[in-house]
Amino acid sequence: MVAAFRQGLRDTGFIEGQNVSIAFRWAEGRYDRLAALAAELVALRVTLLFSAGGPPAALAAKTATSTIPRGLLGGERPHRRRSRPKPQSAGRQRHGHGHLQ
Repeated sequence: MVAAFRQGLRDTGFIEGQNVSIAFRWAEGRYDRLAALAAELVALRVTLLFSAGGPPAALAAKTATSTIPRGLLGGERPHRRRSRPKPQSAGRQRHGHGHLQ
């Protein structure tokens, strides 16, 4: 998955070490670590939080910040877990969602 992520960045002109830096954090299946890992990345003042651990990781990122854009890979989007969707409003964050094959 990491190789495909890096390749996707390269395909869109982002070269690690040249015009983009990546700070990885791994929970290694321990969901109890997700909040601390997300908070650590927020403290680094990253430009984007990208999670690939499904809804638990996406929720940890969402809880950690309301100002840093977030993207997620695979799984269900956290906002789809609500019984009724919130209406979109001006100035609201947009979030990315993708699948690697």
